[in-house]
Amino acid sequence: MMAPVAEIQETLLLLIQSFDQIGALDLEDEEQVEQLEALQLLQEEWKGRLDELGLKDAASHPQIETLLQAAYQSGLEAGAKLEAFKGEISAQFAKLQEGQRMKNAYNQAYNSSEGYFIDDKK
Repeated sequence: MMAPVAEIQETLLLLIQSFDQIGALDLEDEEQVEQLEALQLLQEEWKGRLDELGLKDAASHPQIETLLQAAYQSGLEAGAKLEAFKGEISAQFAKLQEGQRMKNAYNQAYNSSEGYFIDDKK
């Protein structure tokens, strides 16, 4: 059981490192958003690997438990950063939509560009 514990520890450390890297990203930069996507894909792989190694069975091991707590905390911090960025983007999008709505309210398009004059006296 020692080999899986060492592999679980190594995988948990990689997971923690990826959460920390996500927390350090500048999400305003498009290249770093691509890096975020790559990190998230790696995280999914590592989570699958942890399931294969039997993380649930090894979770009571003191070192694994400590790493799980650290991973959980790092995940919360990275998640909070992503949620804050999502809120910023949503606010900017709402402003854009409001501006578009206001523009459309004053720039009504006419249905017909031609008009007719009817003279009753003719």
